[in-house]
Amino acid sequence: MEMYQFGARVATTSFRGEPREVGEFALHLACSWRTVSGGRLLVGSRDLWAPRTGVPDEEFDWTEIHKKSSRRDEMMEEFLAHGEPAHVVEAAGMSPLGDLHLAFADGCNFEAFAEWGFVEMEGDDAPNECRRLFSPATNTWHLVVWAGGVVDDPFPDDPFPDDPLPDDPLPDDPLPDDHLPLKP
Repeated sequence: MEMYQFGARVATTSFRGEPREVGEFALHLACSWRTVSGGRLLVGSRDLWAPRTGVPDEEFDWTEIHKKSSRRDEMMEEFLAHGEPAHVVEAAGMSPLGDLHLAFADGCNFEAFAEWGFVEMEGDDAPNECRRLFSPATNTWHLVVWAGGVVDDPFPDDPFPDDPLPDDPLPDDPLPDDHLPLKP
């Protein structure tokens, strides 16, 4: 699973009771994704399984994530090197199939794809979850996309049932025709 945090930095407490800083929003992905700019693919989810430049194949083990030896690590470092202000999300959209599109201030675009067919299995609490957008500081709402659409209420036993989803923090900038504005 790929995990990103963005938005304003928020001071909170970890589950161990320790102070920590998190992003205003978190995006957890269990689907294919990529970041593109100017017709060029900058980094994609499958880059995890290839070694970074200079790492011989025989020394590469993608499961040793702490070593940061994958092509994805190398490409993410390059993407992040041109600075935090460049990665402000200016627009967000979702296609009718659940594909996500984020447009950044620097012209880069992040795309995540709902790529599984919907199959509901008996006893399966989260069939084919593609991604989840939530607020890690409050953890009071989750926007969950499964194969087949957005889940209206992923937590029917939610202890905070009256907590509203946040207002859309993003402007309604134009997106590709097949994407709808993301309104949690």
